[in-house]
Amino acid sequence: MATSTKNRGSGSVDNSRIDRSKLHSTYEERLAQTPVNNGKWTGERGESTFIHENDKVNEILIEVKKDGIDYSNAIPDFSPVSKGKVEIEGMSTDRNRNFKKADELLAEEWGVTTKEVKKFRKQNKLTWHELNDMRSMELVPSIINSKFGHLGGVSEVGKAEKKLLEGEFDG
Repeated sequence: MATSTKNRGSGSVDNSRIDRSKLHSTYEERLAQTPVNNGKWTGERGESTFIHENDKVNEILIEVKKDGIDYSNAIPDFSPVSKGKVEIEGMSTDRNRNFKKADELLAEEWGVTTKEVKKFRKQNKLTWHELNDMRSMELVPSIINSKFGHLGGVSEVGKAEKKLLEGEFDG
């Protein structure tokens, strides 16, 4: 895995001190980011499947035999549509840095160059989804990542960094 001696998130905090064993967002914060419009929930919002009205979204979901995206604890499960998954060290609030690390790790896994992974990602309209565990990243269709609202790993890191800066916890 790609590593560095210092993990700088926003640039002002050493985020290697972040406790990545727990969520730093509240349930209410995560729930507020889940979809309200352009589809319907099969049950309770944030704790069931959201079925989207968008035709392009549904074409992707049909390919994986899904009606929608499942949510639990107000967190979406994009794994059914994922084209790859990696665990990066030192996820930060800098998406470009996270994407670079993820591209490098997936390239290593696939036995191709980082440039080829980046090209594949762009040609297939894929993006990296940073998971709330602040380690895992899934390569998913960009439209899925954008149409199924969520508070993901970057937000979790940002909230953890804010707590570190405010001295709310030591790790």
